[in-house]
Amino acid sequence: MYLLTFNADSNEIHAGIGGVITHSEGQVLIAELEALIELSDTDNLTVELDSTRVSRFAEGAIEEIDRFKFICATKNIKLVNISVEEDAGEMSPNVRAILEGNSSELFELTLAS
Repeated sequence: MYLLTFNADSNEIHAGIGGVITHSEGQVLIAELEALIELSDTDNLTVELDSTRVSRFAEGAIEEIDRFKFICATKNIKLVNISVEEDAGEMSPNVRAILEGNSSELFELTLAS
């Protein structure tokens, strides 16, 4: 799943991606980003790629993202890549409870809401 926005006034593209990113979804996303780039002024273009909501990149998807990074570098486009490092400990209490096998803790969290 992804959401693209383009601000012509500030010449910025924002791509927010989330969930499980498949190879074909990565291909479509990059194709749409390339089409937006062709329509904009690349001299001062900024592309923000926000992948903080991605749970997993399926096989081949990350290669599409890397290909897009290469395109940005060759066209001198400023790319801002926002991501969450796996080791950073960025995890909700519910996800942590599931991974640690604390289903009773998860149940308590659900009831407390």
